[in-house]
Amino acid sequence: MSLTNRKPRGTAFEGRAAGQGSKPLARLATAFYHGRGGRASDRRTVMVDTPVGQRTVGHVEEGVFRKQVRKGEHLLRILDAWGFQAELLPQLRAEGVMRVEVYDAEEGVTYAVALDVIEARGVRRDFGHGEQVFLPRKFFERSDAGRDDAPQPQLSLFGAVSP
Repeated sequence: MSLTNRKPRGTAFEGRAAGQGSKPLARLATAFYHGRGGRASDRRTVMVDTPVGQRTVGHVEEGVFRKQVRKGEHLLRILDAWGFQAELLPQLRAEGVMRVEVYDAEEGVTYAVALDVIEARGVRRDFGHGEQVFLPRKFFERSDAGRDDAPQPQLSLFGAVSP
């Protein structure tokens, strides 16, 4: 299988490891960028081979794997669970990842959990996109930070705040 032309800028990809045959291989690519405060940080893009091709699934930074999803497309409703490629988990462990964060772009909510919990409590299934591990949302810590739907005080006609 050849690599796709859709490579994130500034990353390097290794080819299929010798002796892997047709077994999918998770790839970690390294990119340097200026994060918060203008200081350079190490951010690794995580890619996996799936039956439908190679896909970027998230990135690792400072021991945390982060991925962005849309609830309407990515939530396994029958289990109320977020999914992760099964081949990805050992790679994350080898990289020293201890925590996983899933950002739901539709709701503006971040779900966080320890990698150990995914490995211990996750349910393995294959729905045609390769074997995945699904972890119900009840095991995640939910953070609504950044949401702007909290009730706001109503302004009066003359600009003063009404109680």
